[in-house]
Amino acid sequence: MRHEPNPRVRAAALAAWAAPVAVVTVVTAAAFARRKMVDRPRPALLRPAAVFQAVLAFRAVTRRDVPG
Repeated sequence: MRHEPNPRVRAAALAAWAAPVAVVTVVTAAAFARRKMVDRPRPALLRPAAVFQAVLAFRAVTRRDVPG
């Protein structure tokens, strides 16, 4: 991510990574507060961090202004 020149893409990638972590933290805190764990299945296709990792890798490979 540090090699991505576009700040919006960097911010979106960071958000895609941080959002699931934040959601899990909130759900866990709510489960402990209610003393009942909720276990809902998550679709395998819903992996925003993996999608953004692929986008960043594609952009890095196809960038034309690569130094060197």
